[in-house]
Amino acid sequence: MKTIDDVIKEMATGREKLYMFDCSSIALQDIFLSAGRIEVWYKESREQLVEGSGFREVAWFLTEKKVVRVEIDPSSINATTHNRGEIVRIDRRYKNVPGLNADAVLVSALIRIKGEDTYEIKYPQHGSPTQLENFRKLVALLG
Repeated sequence: MKTIDDVIKEMATGREKLYMFDCSSIALQDIFLSAGRIEVWYKESREQLVEGSGFREVAWFLTEKKVVRVEIDPSSINATTHNRGEIVRIDRRYKNVPGLNADAVLVSALIRIKGEDTYEIKYPQHGSPTQLENFRKLVALLG
């Protein structure tokens, strides 16, 4: 497991660099004060907003105690945090891909939280090998 400092170093460089890192890393440190060690993090998407206005990025974090979804855009950083014990169901969706070493590839997972919250985690469309591995690991560790 990684500390928030380890993960912040990962998020500072390369393909996995988190959008608006200087600002978002400060917010993440606050968010993770009571979350425990980070087991895995995964940058799900990065979409361009209206041309020239920046991006919208979604990242997921799984810690010892929490599941955290962070959405970053030029004007805000929004985080939704749930205790891991609030997860009541994980639905996985696989796609058959003939010709690959594995015929079925995990493409998404629905996380159902106590109450009515449901979140979909999607396979990265243009992910690096690290992002692909972190996606699979995140879904596996969720349950």
